[in-house]
Amino acid sequence: VAALRLGPRPTVLVTAPEAVQHVLALRPDLYVKRSHRARLLIGDGVLAATGEAWQRQRRLLQAQFTGRGMLRYEQRISEAARTTAARWTAYARDGQALDVGEEMRLFALDTIWRSLTGHPLDPDTARELAAVQTVVAALPSLPADGVAAQGAVAAELARIDTLSSRAIAAARSAGAGPHGPGLLHVLLEAAETSPEYTDRLIRDELVTLLVAGHETTATTLTWLHLLLDRHPHARERTLAAGPQGSPERRRAVQALVHETLRLYPSAWILPRHATGDDVLAGGYAIEAGTDVIVCPYLTHRDPGTWEDPGRFDPDRFLT
Repeated sequence: VAALRLGPRPTVLVTAPEAVQHVLALRPDLYVKRSHRARLLIGDGVLAATGEAWQRQRRLLQAQFTGRGMLRYEQRISEAARTTAARWTAYARDGQALDVGEEMRLFALDTIWRSLTGHPLDPDTARELAAVQTVVAALPSLPADGVAAQGAVAAELARIDTLSSRAIAAARSAGAGPHGPGLLHVLLEAAETSPEYTDRLIRDELVTLLVAGHETTATTLTWLHLLLDRHPHARERTLAAGPQGSPERRRAVQALVHETLRLYPSAWILPRHATGDDVLAGGYAIEAGTDVIVCPYLTHRDPGTWEDPGRFDPDRFLT
């Protein structure tokens, strides 16, 4: 726990696991999100929502991401993986080099689009969805003024709105895709009984799921490929853990992903704002109005928590 000043308000950086749990899990009512930097893109989607709206939106989506809930998307994920594998086979046959980061982005985008709409990602949609990546990349350098920031990426936002409207209309008129209904259909069903789910909120949740569902996954998988290249023994041990689909292979793959996320968390910084006075573990007083920054990157590399934290060791998650 360290105090510093960033701008006009006092700021506290929190990395101790107990303090992180206190801020994020035990007192989310006290440590709230301020205006999300991606709000101009995701609007009132669940990542930017707060209070009762956040709880309501989270409840609706949470059931889709449990272990049982994810089973309904297993076939879509497998199809996206097979599409990627076929593309890589063609690259190998022709001796082409590939950009792993871009390939993981396409795979993750295909996966989330199938999960949202029930349809595979086609080339035209992939080109249109590049606008999402453009806006995300521009966010850190956009003007602080909201109107000016909106204007700087107006063309990209218009493309995203048009694509979202088209996807919502298609889901309404054509129904489920070849693999059944998707997350977009869940939102449309919610609109039938919950008037707050307007087309605008459905658009915001759609874009939120696109951003959160593909960018973080693509980044994590890119780091994983880099780590496996540097540590080929980890790949061989995972493949030798058991046949594909076996519990042993699944545990070994999960350990690889967990260790990748430990070293390179997809969200490396989580800002919150204290709405009231509080005391963290260890007696650290937090005054109302303080900005609190949780940094998983530092927590995951704390030698007091992890033995030899800079070492890539998936076995940490197998014991």
